Amino acid sequence: MATEKQYIANRRNAQLSTGPGEAGKATSRMNAYRHGLTGQIDVRTPAEQEAHDKFCAAIVASLAPAEGVEHQFAQCIAEDHWRLNRARTIENNIFTLACSFNDSTGETESPEIDQALADARTFVADPARFQLLTIYERRIHSNMAKNMKQLIELQAIRRALEAGQKAEAKAQRAQALEEARLHTQLAEMEGVPCDVAVDFPNDNGFVFSTAEIAQVIRTVSHLKAAKRAESSNWAAAHPAAPTRLAA
Repeated sequence: MATEKQYIANRRNAQLSTGPGEAGKATSRMNAYRHGLTGQIDVRTPAEQEAHDKFCAAIVASLAPAEGVEHQFAQCIAEDHWRLNRARTIENNIFTLACSFNDSTGETESPEIDQALADARTFVADPARFQLLTIYERRIHSNMAKNMKQLIELQAIRRALEAGQKAEAKAQRAQALEEARLHTQLAEMEGVPCDVAVDFPNDNGFVFSTAEIAQVIRTVSHLKAAKRAESSNWAAAHPAAPTRLAA
């Protein structure tokens, strides 16, 4: 247990603590912008963030990716388009620096122009950055091409699998409907009641209405009658009509 002298010393030390300094506060203010994985800082104004999100969302939607890896590639492509547009804007603003501005302040009469030229001045401060900007754009184009290629390949694989699954499901349903027709017609021939869904449930869980089964029975019966009539040169189907000669 602490003594009375220790309590007094602790209170005295606590009074000396004034919290984080200005440098610490400046650092902590950026914590909200820090990415949890890389620790990098990406700072945008609310208006810039809204424009960025709206732009990227439109690109992603146009690529129609599925969830997971496809969506990740689509997001990368959208981000690269944003970065490429930003690089082009900086390039244009470098040339725009020739605009008339106040020699004493280095600012124009328009806050909007001053804001637009801020990034350009950063590049102009070092002429080598101009060459880096060209490399920057080339790398973005390369990244976009690679991401687009991988996205297209993934989408092709997914769509092929989906098409195969749909074809298989369609074939299974057709087989189940044909079995339901046979069960129903046999029950009618034997004169016994038949509820196909209850008496003969299929393995894939397909359920057909009475009207649907009846329609299939009529279709199959009509096709059989048509084939018989065709084999007899249509005489049986239209006995009153003159017999058609075979070609």
